[in-house]
Amino acid sequence: MYEETLEFRGLSRSLLLEYLLNITQLTSSSIITNITNEDGSVTIQAEDWVINLSKEESFSIISTIVIPRVFITFRGDKLKIQEMIQKLKIRTLRTGG
Repeated sequence: MYEETLEFRGLSRSLLLEYLLNITQLTSSSIITNITNEDGSVTIQAEDWVINLSKEESFSIISTIVIPRVFITFRGDKLKIQEMIQKLKIRTLRTGG
């Protein structure tokens, strides 16, 4: 089973979860398992993959700037996981303006 972990900064866990549901074309009712773990992380399991979203943490660049940080671990078929990660990276791309 293939596994990859990504770190996202500046996006809330709830927004990342919404993006993941959109990318995978799942609805809350089509997810096999959606578990909130003791450590505050959330695990989503479908037929051929599992995604774990860590508890949202704070990350400080300097003392006055605090941004959210979330780790997402993907497990499953390598090609399917890589495709989901590519779509998520595009969806979460931010540019300055």
